[in-house]
Amino acid sequence: MVAIPCTILFVLGLLILALTTRGYFSWSEYHSFIFLGFGVGFLGFVYSAGVMEAYELLVNNAQYSTRFFFKPKRKLREKVDTMLR
Repeated sequence: MVAIPCTILFVLGLLILALTTRGYFSWSEYHSFIFLGFGVGFLGFVYSAGVMEAYELLVNNAQYSTRFFFKPKRKLREKVDTMLR
């Protein structure tokens, strides 16, 4: 829900800034809104990427924890941890 609009804002901000620096548009007082949209788009893009990466990690963890050797390894690790304390 957040990634698509923020990505569009980010790309639009880049596009308008590129067109302004090439001289197709003149600088005006409305460019502050362009920078604001660019910043909000970048923030939402980075936030969404982090959330998607966290969910991907959780999915991979669920796949890893259902393997056959996961439970014996965890029990062994707990025993070693209690012995070291």
